[in-house]
Amino acid sequence: MKSGNIQILKVNLHWQKKGWRFDEILQMRKQLREMDPFLNVGTKKIQKEIGGRFDPDPDPVDFRNMTYVLIDDNAFNGNLEFLDLCPNLEQLFICGISAEKKITDLAPLKQLKKLKYLHLEHHEIFELSALEGLTGLEEIYLCENPLLDISDILNLKNLKTVHLPEAEEQEVFELLQSSPVCEVHFIHRDYDAGFTACRLGNWSFMYSYIKDFTQVNTQIQPLLPTEFTPTVKAEILMKEKLHQLSISVLRADEEAETPSFIYSEDPVAIIGKMGYK
Repeated sequence: MKSGNIQILKVNLHWQKKGWRFDEILQMRKQLREMDPFLNVGTKKIQKEIGGRFDPDPDPVDFRNMTYVLIDDNAFNGNLEFLDLCPNLEQLFICGISAEKKITDLAPLKQLKKLKYLHLEHHEIFELSALEGLTGLEEIYLCENPLLDISDILNLKNLKTVHLPEAEEQEVFELLQSSPVCEVHFIHRDYDAGFTACRLGNWSFMYSYIKDFTQVNTQIQPLLPTEFTPTVKAEILMKEKLHQLSISVLRADEEAETPSFIYSEDPVAIIGKMGYK
């Protein structure tokens, strides 16, 4: 096992022993990136920002109680064999933008039965079979990967947020059927444009942002079918997330046999589809 990966693990273990939570470390990385978008925010830079003395535990180090690992380092070699040392991870973040090598094999992830958060963007990941049994996953971030399909995660029922590269519309709708509270961000292969897909009551819905705003009450209401089943969750989504639909001149066909949008000729308007579930 490469010593560089072990050193990165030791820094992550140090943070956890000092009481730093994963969300705090992630926020610190975000702030450093906002200060310099081209900065490689590795463990050394984060540790410098935290301050204080870093005294790694003497070898052999016990990583079994670690709950998170965050890696954004040039020294990362793309090999996930180190996961054997920390089987109780709940959050795993490995950004591959500046890594020495990209991740290609997810097989070592199979043992991480407690994993809830997975961020593996900017790698060379083609398939997701290793995630099929990770039923506790709630968040998955896989943008900038050459994924061929997402069939292996369609039955994960606890997903709340999924970020994907290109994906098939039908697979996204199948994912929403399995995980009704999930919000999926993806590049639509037919339109080569970014979409967000979610559930509203008994409907699956996908939409894309456009430029201008009009009145929500005059634009969103016509998009809802007569068979729409309102719920508290749906009300929240409508008000907080789908307000962007207010600028669309689209209308949803309320006939069950043709549950698709009438597409607008406006080149910057939303293109999308509603599917009965």
